[in-house]
Amino acid sequence: MSPIHFWSLAIYFSILFLFGVNAQPSKCGGIPVVTEITCSNDSPLNCTSFTFEGQTIDNTTKCTCASGWEGVSCKQCTSNTRCASDGSYVCDRTHIPWLQKNFGCSAVANDSFSSGVVNGGYIEFNIFPDAVTGKNGTATIYGWKYPSGPPLRWSCSAQSCIMTIPTDSSSMTFDCAITECKCGSASVNCDPWKQEAANRTIIRCDRSIGCSISNEKILGSSVLNLTCTTGECKIPVDNSGTIAAIIVVPLVILLSTVPFIAYGILMCKWSRLHYSPGQDHISSKGLSLRVSNLQYFVYDSKSFFPCGKKEEVQILHDISFDVKPAKVTAVIGVAGAGKTTLLDILAGFEKKGRVRGSALLDGKPLPKSYRYLVGYVLAEDKLLGTLTVFEQLMYTAHLRLPPDTPLAKKREIVEDIIKDLGLSKVRDTRIGDEAERGVSGGEKRRVSIATQLVTSPKILILDEPTTGLDAYNALVVMQTLQKLAQRGTTVICSIHQPRSDILPLVDETVVLFDGRLCYASKTKHLRTFLAKSGFECPSNFNVADFVIDTTTLARADQIDELVRRAADRVARIQSKSSDEEPDSDKVSATTQTAEFPTSWMTQLAILSHRSFVNFIRSWTLLRTHVVAEIALAIFIGLTYLGGKSNVQGVQNLAGSLFFQISLFSFACISTLDLFMSERLTFIRERANHSYRASAYFLAKLATDLVPLRIILPIIYCLVTYWIIGYQSKVFNVLRFIIIMIATNFVAASFMMFLATTMRTVSSATVIATLILLIMLLFGGFVLNVDSIPVFLGWIRYLSWFLYAYEGVVGSELGDLMVFVDLPGVPKVTIPGAAFLKQFGLNPSAFGRNLAILAGFGVFYLIVAYILLRVLVRYKQ
Repeated sequence: MSPIHFWSLAIYFSILFLFGVNAQPSKCGGIPVVTEITCSNDSPLNCTSFTFEGQTIDNTTKCTCASGWEGVSCKQCTSNTRCASDGSYVCDRTHIPWLQKNFGCSAVANDSFSSGVVNGGYIEFNIFPDAVTGKNGTATIYGWKYPSGPPLRWSCSAQSCIMTIPTDSSSMTFDCAITECKCGSASVNCDPWKQEAANRTIIRCDRSIGCSISNEKILGSSVLNLTCTTGECKIPVDNSGTIAAIIVVPLVILLSTVPFIAYGILMCKWSRLHYSPGQDHISSKGLSLRVSNLQYFVYDSKSFFPCGKKEEVQILHDISFDVKPAKVTAVIGVAGAGKTTLLDILAGFEKKGRVRGSALLDGKPLPKSYRYLVGYVLAEDKLLGTLTVFEQLMYTAHLRLPPDTPLAKKREIVEDIIKDLGLSKVRDTRIGDEAERGVSGGEKRRVSIATQLVTSPKILILDEPTTGLDAYNALVVMQTLQKLAQRGTTVICSIHQPRSDILPLVDETVVLFDGRLCYASKTKHLRTFLAKSGFECPSNFNVADFVIDTTTLARADQIDELVRRAADRVARIQSKSSDEEPDSDKVSATTQTAEFPTSWMTQLAILSHRSFVNFIRSWTLLRTHVVAEIALAIFIGLTYLGGKSNVQGVQNLAGSLFFQISLFSFACISTLDLFMSERLTFIRERANHSYRASAYFLAKLATDLVPLRIILPIIYCLVTYWIIGYQSKVFNVLRFIIIMIATNFVAASFMMFLATTMRTVSSATVIATLILLIMLLFGGFVLNVDSIPVFLGWIRYLSWFLYAYEGVVGSELGDLMVFVDLPGVPKVTIPGAAFLKQFGLNPSAFGRNLAILAGFGVFYLIVAYILLRVLVRYKQ
């Protein structure tokens, strides 16, 4: 036996066992299924087509109906409780058939033709729609002498019927190509019905009022108009949420941005109240900076466990020195000497450890606006490779210059910086990244410097600006810094190993070793200082290389002596200059107290534009998504081509839906790279107070969600839906598209949440894959929901696969009839909704599932934003 036959038989016999279908010809009990087993009664009257509670069997004269049932055959329910007390079945009183519907009709009042045909009697007809091809339905029509039933005047049997229902389900047409009629025992007025081949019969019913029967051979051109009652027990299928969902899904995605927008508007108003622009030009004298007794401590855990005992370790030891205004000061030393830590503190960047000591700006305490006076260029260039040099600087100008600066002024500033830094030849060249080559390393470093110069900082701090560059580009960078100093900018930089041709460009030198100060004064006096300390530097030797080698190889007592002599020298210098009158105008010129120079709305607009440009130019990602979506849509459509309503077709239908949910969920892993590739850029721009985290988050959200998670899924769904052959009703198409968009929304939101907790794309991808596989396992297809172990049952409530699958499979299969036709067993047509209930799925939960998916998406976005603010920041 093949696996598909085994699977089909297992389902069939499970349903027989669960619902109590009895295959003996003498009984007609069982679930509401259309079956080839018939009752061996001489009379067409049959009270036992359904065996719901309350029906009474009496085939001899008439059916006596219990409470809640009516009609000649007691086949019409009147209340939901008569179908099932637990709500698993409802009583459908509309004229739209589901499985098999019984109608009891009388002539329409004031219709002489209909009254003459019915002649005080009662017409009963049953409609059996076809579940497989849609073209082989059947109908039986009975003309009773009395409204209560027997005796029978005539009966007709119709074959090859096609049922047509418009998209709004306002009416039903049952068009039968073959009709056979005969007279009954009470054959009064039966002559028109003596037709063994009455040809075409058409039964039309509106949704709730009346029906009509037409047959040219029997009734001529007239139509038999009837007022009918009906009632059919059916499994409810949720169709009510479709229209709401069309509005709700876009609304939820929009509302998910409301907290960020509201926060931004408040911050925008606050910025207007507290922001006043600073001066356009810095003083030609520059600013001086005095550091006194600077110490820095961090906590180092010696335990494997996070909660283990921690010891405080001192990184910087009583660092004191002066930074001269409009001069280039270089911090040199071996790796691990504390250079970057010192520059971070001087730049005002947030540190994890504890800082002690004091700093004076031109002899006064650091003002609140100090961070806006400083430009900090970090060691590693992390710029958006898709932007040109000009675009990079213009975006920075829009974000960091005062809002009242005219556009022409911004362009003038950017053009001047490009010219001054020798970047004119690469003005319109993309910066480049690992995937696409752009400007050279030296040019990229100068672009990083230019980015900080846009705001005309009074103090420019650079961490190892020459590292990784060849000799020529390193020299060009240092010459650029010397020019900036001559124009009034105070420059502080760290240099790992300065060349001999670079050292003359450095005015002041600070030497660090193991977090201790070994020298801080003019560069030209360094050789003399070393000689007086007992370290004679050869005349033809680079003094910078010599001091690094000396501090590395010197004994501990020699280092102590250097540190002591350096401290004495700094103390004398600071004592001498402390009596000088500071220039107060240079500091007070900037009065900005707001955290950001531009409003939140401006930040959002600029960042959205930049993100969109970056996205469009990331051709590899965009091309991969578009080609993959269309190719997969065609491939999957052809794989599941020609869906049927039999057992095999149901397996394919369910499998195709679940596969597509899985496909969209796993495809959202690309969100990790889209978000994490700019992680360092965001950290550094945020540390420089370029924009708020909420503006950046919302801009990235719009860039990823709209094109990749909404537009492309719609294109995919429209291609694959019609190829596979799902239900062609408009509401079914809309529900399919909405569920797929909601799935993308949840998965992308989850990936954003995950991206904020991980540092690398590779680790985030591994974690995301593992979590998605667990979600997939509890998604309702691979594992029966009702068979999940109790101690693991809680996991399914966290799986958006389950809610998406239950919503879409209920939409596609809930109102279908599944035809089970296996060799050796009776043919049975089973409601698709009953099928789903055996899988532990609710076919009537579309609205609920959609709401849960939307809730998941909004929750993940809010958590992702909170973690972005708390975790993704510059800390060393």
